[in-house]
Amino acid sequence: MVLNVKDQINNSTNYTNYSTLSSSSYATGSTNLQYQINSILAERGVEINVDYSDYNNFIYFSSALTRLENFYYKLQLIEEYSYSASLSNLAGPNAYVVTSKNIWEEKINEIITTFDGYDYFLYYESGSAAWPKTNSIYPYNNVSTNSVAGIAFIQSQSVVAGEYDENNNNALINAIPSYLREDSANAQYELFIEMLGEMFDNIWIYYQDVTEK
Repeated sequence: MVLNVKDQINNSTNYTNYSTLSSSSYATGSTNLQYQINSILAERGVEINVDYSDYNNFIYFSSALTRLENFYYKLQLIEEYSYSASLSNLAGPNAYVVTSKNIWEEKINEIITTFDGYDYFLYYESGSAAWPKTNSIYPYNNVSTNSVAGIAFIQSQSVVAGEYDENNNNALINAIPSYLREDSANAQYELFIEMLGEMFDNIWIYYQDVTEK
């Protein structure tokens, strides 16, 4: 007797490789699989499943608002570099143009491969807490930073992030005396402390995961 279990178990996918994926029809714009593959390959250590739609799950010492603003800045750079790369394509296939295009693409790759978990979630995932997308089927395409949807998201999410920071008594920046924080000349010092907080958050995530297990 033969049991019909096809599609009831995990079926194997077709064999592919890095070259095939990176040159696929998805290798353009923010849906570029090559950048995503490079980002995954650049990961170090054990991967932990984190729900990045809730700041409580990954922000303890750092600032939610600062991390959101950092992503917004990175996204603006990616858009700028992508536009420059597209202009290189229009200029013609000569050695100078190819070199110029490669430089812009390498800049994009450097940003994406150094994404933290929250950046990756915002850029590649879809949902109310992720950066708005123009389509509903993976791979998703991000809306531009100056679009109506993009501006609306950064404004609304900044309010959510700001409220979280106000109620987060564990933030490392709270260790700075108030008289230093009130002086605008110390803004760079505050940013440095928040960056340290993000580093400690990455450790805290692993600590929390071990505790739960």
